[in-house]
Amino acid sequence: MPLSTLSTTIQDALTSNAPAGATALTDTSLIDVRTLQGVTLYTATYTSAGTTTRVSVNSAGTLKSLPSSSEVEFSTLPQVAQTELQTLATADGYTSTIAATQTVTAFAERMARPSIA
Repeated sequence: MPLSTLSTTIQDALTSNAPAGATALTDTSLIDVRTLQGVTLYTATYTSAGTTTRVSVNSAGTLKSLPSSSEVEFSTLPQVAQTELQTLATADGYTSTIAATQTVTAFAERMARPSIA
């Protein structure tokens, strides 16, 4: 979604939290909008000296953390994840087996643990 279509609060939060030296956002910069567990996040992607940084805010303009990520080989993913990714790739028309050495992005999401009374 273009930056200019978002509320001023969100625009200001995304632009004022740009990493030092990053290319500034423009009105037409595309912002990723996702709703996870009832919370909508707006994420801008910045680049600076070959480094990509994502800045996310909620609808109030408050900075939010995204899951951390790392580049790993496909073979290092849990088997259930490998199976699901292969199923999705096949459904999308990919006819080969994903190579064990294929580099993929693994996300480490933090999950809230329920309290037991």
